[in-house]
Amino acid sequence: MDRNSVSSFEIDDGLEGVDDFTNEPNPFDDANRFNGDTAIASDRVESDSAIKNKQQGQEQEPIVPPPSYTEPVRIDQPSSNETLPPGLLNYYSRYFQLTTDDFKNRLYDSISFKNKLQDVEGNAESEENKTDLYGAIWITATLVMVQYVTKGFIGLIVDDIVQGIKNDTAYDRKETFLGLIHSIWLFYGYVFIVPFISIQILRRDENTKFKSVIDLISVYGYANTNWIPIFIIEDILQRFNTSKIVYIVQWAILAIGSAKTGIHLYKKLDNGSNSKLSLSTIIILSLHTAFSIAAMFILF
Repeated sequence: MDRNSVSSFEIDDGLEGVDDFTNEPNPFDDANRFNGDTAIASDRVESDSAIKNKQQGQEQEPIVPPPSYTEPVRIDQPSSNETLPPGLLNYYSRYFQLTTDDFKNRLYDSISFKNKLQDVEGNAESEENKTDLYGAIWITATLVMVQYVTKGFIGLIVDDIVQGIKNDTAYDRKETFLGLIHSIWLFYGYVFIVPFISIQILRRDENTKFKSVIDLISVYGYANTNWIPIFIIEDILQRFNTSKIVYIVQWAILAIGSAKTGIHLYKKLDNGSNSKLSLSTIIILSLHTAFSIAAMFILF
């Protein structure tokens, strides 16, 4: 059909209406409508073709997961960034970073009579790695609490349960808390103040291996492990201190604890270069003996 015949069917009534848009496409026809299923189907066909190509032997790059998923994260490994931002807390936080195995080994070393190989050789790197403040704080706190709790527990068993005697509560509380206060300043003063005096003495010794007061605080803190069973026995004997024999036994037990703690200090102070005791070692052991005698008179 030619153009003239087509135009003969067009009707123009001279008015604006629907018939003016008869030559334009209808947007609501199915042929012009957007079909989302067709787009999804095309993506699906493309993915199916990729699978088919892979099955036919075409090489594709393997999908590699992130490195954090390929290797497990180890908490006990040191961080690659060994330096921390400047600050007081960041500086002292390194002295509290130790594993459970390290803590157990240092506890065993404090109660052992044997000298380890690295202590004999005086390995500076090993000494640096063995320095921490965790043991100095918590072992001393344990010693104070053991001495405090043992007195109250023994008094409860002997007086209230066995003898059935109700003592003056106000007097018991006053005596108990005075003992707690004396234990705190005595032991923490021994751990944190005596090392400052000792380091001044050791700096005059050319053969010393201690260069920092933190090292000595760590040594004195772990040395307090030997006092824990000693003071438990002393508290038990204190309840039966009615004869001179018990008083002598108390001093004998204290001498054993003082000697064992002194041996631990000597192991750490000895650098193996000289078989004789140096003047600095003698002075430090004398300060330790004075502390032991003061603890006996103040606490018992």
